[in-house]
Amino acid sequence: MLLDFGGASSGSLHTGRRVQLVIWLQILQEWCGIAGITVYAPTIFGIAGYDAQKSGWLSGLNDTTYMLATLVCVFTLDRIGRRWTLYWGAAAQAISMFLIGGMSRGGINATDSGNAALAARYGAAAASFTFIYTAIFGATWLTVPWLIPAEIFPLEVRAKGNAWGVVGWSIGNGWLTLLCPIMFDSIGEKTFYVFAASNVISIPLVWALLPETNQRTLEEVNILFSAPSPWVWDAEKHFADFQAGNPTYVSGSRGNSITDPETGLRVGKNRESADMVEKMPKEDSM
Repeated sequence: MLLDFGGASSGSLHTGRRVQLVIWLQILQEWCGIAGITVYAPTIFGIAGYDAQKSGWLSGLNDTTYMLATLVCVFTLDRIGRRWTLYWGAAAQAISMFLIGGMSRGGINATDSGNAALAARYGAAAASFTFIYTAIFGATWLTVPWLIPAEIFPLEVRAKGNAWGVVGWSIGNGWLTLLCPIMFDSIGEKTFYVFAASNVISIPLVWALLPETNQRTLEEVNILFSAPSPWVWDAEKHFADFQAGNPTYVSGSRGNSITDPETGLRVGKNRESADMVEKMPKEDSM
């Protein structure tokens, strides 16, 4: 099941493909740089030129910013959708990371040359972009990877699906926590460039592999993932074809759901989405 990313080894609804998505989305979330920022913030501020006491205070303030920024998603997530939230978050985070690395290097060079005033300015700039990065992450990439598992799995396996998401987070966070001290010791501020590159890479990955779930029912999500191909454009075409052939089935509202939203059991004369998907003409699998 875990290896089902394009075939049909986990059934017509491709549950294994969804497991792959939630695992890798969480790993990618960590490689966007947040593990390095939160765990090694004092080291980061030290690279920017601050002493140990100031670095500790700045780390605490940064975590407070992190917490408050999560409230932004309350107002934006359903307005712009999950994919666009990840797009703009990754783009802004990449820019922030590149600037943190550049300003940190400027601070180090200024310190080495004995120009304390210039080093302080570079350090302040690096700290500012660290705060900006953290706020953007809290408003975008922190929330969506935890939300997606609750939206893409059928009710019967939702708890297990969420558990796989936690597995992905544990892998990404643990891996990066172990690597960060090695990276900072070996390449210093260039570590931020690695994180910036990860943010850039995440944009085409989300575009190609993560379907939009905003304002879609559980049955509609099942139809999306019943496409034999993992690519978003194929899933959306599959969904559009299904909708055209079954205009009364895909309703887009909870009230017309074919299953009870709390129990996951079939209600009335309707059938589960899997039953109808099985009757669709088969497309060539990748």
